[in-house]
Amino acid sequence: MIENILTDLRDLLSVDSTTGFSGPLDQLLLDKCRALGFSPWRLNKGGVRVDLGGEGRPLFITAHGDDIGLMVRRILPDGTLEVYNVGGNPPFQTIHENVRVYTRKGRVLTGTVRRRSSSIHIIPQADRNEPLDYAKNVCVTLDEPVYTKADTEALGVEIGNMIALDPRYVETEG
Repeated sequence: MIENILTDLRDLLSVDSTTGFSGPLDQLLLDKCRALGFSPWRLNKGGVRVDLGGEGRPLFITAHGDDIGLMVRRILPDGTLEVYNVGGNPPFQTIHENVRVYTRKGRVLTGTVRRRSSSIHIIPQADRNEPLDYAKNVCVTLDEPVYTKADTEALGVEIGNMIALDPRYVETEG
């Protein structure tokens, strides 16, 4: 029983579902509900609803499946990405996180959220004390050999591409 729950949790957390980009997670939920014999349906704004049956005072559970993430706001001249938070994620919570960038043509690129000036050895002292800000000093660096805006565009990255944060799912013995 507990192994089934962990398997389902692992499956659900492995699907990127940044707000506005939850179709793949909705499909997984639809498939899991159908496998259990239910007849779920997808809501117009995303999410899944399923009638579990019951009589008298039936139990109804609802939750949203999307998560917070980022979106490409601009491709910077050096090929890094200026991003915008989706769902209220402040920069101090995303700095150093691994991410996946989803292009409109279906390509998935990996990268990392970081300060634009990432080497502590060369950051001026004044910049070290500046609050982190997606528009000023935080960017996403792709795990690709990109050095210019054109290099990044050649990979299919565009303004508006969704960026998912790695959920860092870990199972521990206990």
